[in-house]
Amino acid sequence: MREAEIAARVQAAFASSPKAEALGRSYGFFFCMSGPHSALAAAAYARTRQRRIAPGDLVMIHANTCADGFWTDLTRTYTVGPPPPEHEAMRAAIDEARLAALAAIRPGVAARAVDRAARDVMEKHGFGRAFKHATGHGVGFAAANPLAQPRIHPASPDILDQGMTFNIEPAAYVDGYGGMRHCDVVAVSEAGAEVLSRW
Repeated sequence: MREAEIAARVQAAFASSPKAEALGRSYGFFFCMSGPHSALAAAAYARTRQRRIAPGDLVMIHANTCADGFWTDLTRTYTVGPPPPEHEAMRAAIDEARLAALAAIRPGVAARAVDRAARDVMEKHGFGRAFKHATGHGVGFAAANPLAQPRIHPASPDILDQGMTFNIEPAAYVDGYGGMRHCDVVAVSEAGAEVLSRW
């Protein structure tokens, strides 16, 4: 299949799901980037192309969905066939960075400390330069708004407060090879991070 075909199928599945039908308003934008195209996903906007998926590819699916006016920002990355050691190394780093970021989230914490927690892990695994964007940004009232608070990046002045909703998206992008990202939507609770996405 081509990237565009995969994105269209995911879009159709969302549009026809019983949960989407039960909502007053629901819509979504779905993107598929594969192989070397997935390495370009660090850019401001996802770009689905007509590239045909091949064995061994990284395939990134990015979704911004709307439920009654509230938006998500979700990404998952898959390997076509058994993952080679390079994919396993990327996934291990991203999974550990995600857990480190989630563990750092609680009311009163500087947003830059959450970014630092994820970035330290990526650097430890040798993917520091491959992590090319912020660890996260506010999510809720727009499909994508990197300026929405809290901004989870190294120079952010924002302080986390209970009820804030944002994404956590550690990633690695290797030019000419491929990219991998795991993006969840989280909320700050009194106890710490509450992961809202279950995809």
